[in-house]
Amino acid sequence: MASFILLIITEFLFLVFAVLGYTIRIKKRVDVIAGYQKGTIRDPDGLSRWVGNNLFFLAGCSLAAMVGILVFPDQEVVIFMVLITLVPIVSVITALRSKRFEQPPEKKK
Repeated sequence: MASFILLIITEFLFLVFAVLGYTIRIKKRVDVIAGYQKGTIRDPDGLSRWVGNNLFFLAGCSLAAMVGILVFPDQEVVIFMVLITLVPIVSVITALRSKRFEQPPEKKK
């Protein structure tokens, strides 16, 4: 039963990451990125590439976890925990490195 639940959660994560990655990377919809404010980004294409690629990476990790759970059912919890640990790490790195695409603040006279 745990395998089924973990597979459903992992599949859901895969779909979310893949759809968001496609929307941001391919369709260049940077407006769906949390905290995005129009006019504050100097390189929207670079931002969409960076965030979209990281979302595709997480989608690939989710897919690999799904396959791992199916192939190694006795290690399902370990595989799932690795995935769940990886998601916030990649998210924080993505958020921190996204700052390089912001425009420098205007100097007040």
